[in-house]
Amino acid sequence: MKDSKELMADFAGLETTYWFYAARLDILRRLFEGLIEPGSLIANIGCGPGATSRLAADFGDVISVDYSLDALHFTAERGIKNLASADCTALPLAAEACDIALCLDVMEHIDDHRAFADELFRILAPGGKLVVTVPAGMWQWTRRDTVFGHYRRYSARSLGRVLAGAGFSLELTTHFNSLLFPLNALDVLVDRFRKNVSEENCYPRFNPVLNGILRSVFSLEKFFIPRPGFPFGRSLLAVAVRV
Repeated sequence: MKDSKELMADFAGLETTYWFYAARLDILRRLFEGLIEPGSLIANIGCGPGATSRLAADFGDVISVDYSLDALHFTAERGIKNLASADCTALPLAAEACDIALCLDVMEHIDDHRAFADELFRILAPGGKLVVTVPAGMWQWTRRDTVFGHYRRYSARSLGRVLAGAGFSLELTTHFNSLLFPLNALDVLVDRFRKNVSEENCYPRFNPVLNGILRSVFSLEKFFIPRPGFPFGRSLLAVAVRV
């Protein structure tokens, strides 16, 4: 069995090569191009092994926060320097310090997601923006959600309630990972027959050609950003402003 650092090393590789994560980076780049002003201070909360911090660094100064020291190790290997290990509900950042906060597939891992949203609101300057991605739809729950330590999946309404409850004003809520939705729905159905799902085998391994096709199809969704594009999908994207 692999230890935590070995698992994080595997994930660090997947972040830039596995179709879902690679296409998500393409979509986020498109979003950031129209959202982030040059010179912005960007807090990437729950940065993981750093691919999203590396992307954000093209748009401003990045502070990367994660509870996992293993994640921060790989973030540092990507050349990111401003790192902090902290609980997401007690961030080591001053009030109103940041222009942008990123919360990319993190909120579903937090038991008290309302306290987390309050903390994100606290660190953002007035007019600052929050970018959130989360898995969509409890009906799409699979064994991988359990393995990943998810507490929930979200509807647009439930995510909006959490953010509005913290004081945010929603600018955009849309589904994504939608063009491949038939395959994703099939994955949900097949999940009931899976056995022995673990962190070591929860990512289906595709040959490079198929992986590239899946990435290319998913990446097409960047052309729908930042407009509300799809009423369904495997994931949700929200942009909210601190008022």
